[in-house]
Amino acid sequence: MGKGDISNFTFNETTDLCQKYARGRSKSRKRDVNSKAAKSAEGGVTRVEIGSLLENFKTNLLSTLGTQVDVLKTNKKKEEQE
Repeated sequence: MGKGDISNFTFNETTDLCQKYARGRSKSRKRDVNSKAAKSAEGGVTRVEIGSLLENFKTNLLSTLGTQVDVLKTNKKKEEQE
């Protein structure tokens, strides 16, 4: 900690020093659930919207791949016929 012997410090000084240098300092703070929910509501995209976007992406990707596979099969059949 760099401050030497902490046994001479008051309780408040000791707790302040521990909070300052603790690894989990951010984890030790009390979190307000309501403010966290408000921040996430302001953030814009919700989990449902993300899920919907991913589902649309998956559908588009699979349809594109399906179309490409169909084109390749058609080209292969044409080559075999020639």
